[in-house]
Amino acid sequence: MKTLKTAVAALLIAGGAIGAFAFTKADSSKVNNQQTNLHWYTPDGQTSLGVGENPNNGCIAEGKGCAIGFSDPNADPTVDTPDQTRAFN
Repeated sequence: MKTLKTAVAALLIAGGAIGAFAFTKADSSKVNNQQTNLHWYTPDGQTSLGVGENPNNGCIAEGKGCAIGFSDPNADPTVDTPDQTRAFN
């Protein structure tokens, strides 16, 4: 009986700890940084346009046409799928 009580108590403690973390918010600064610090390239993937929220060529509108952005600095822009794309306004 003592073993059963100990096991139940352990399960309640573990369940409470898991439940507490399940409902906490993610650190928004880390979430936003993943989307804003992108590595930008021309659509053909041949020329780097810098790193940041938007490419350094005036493309700031959502859409396709003038820049592709990758969160992975080691991505191959000629092969990999971009995380975001930009178009001229």
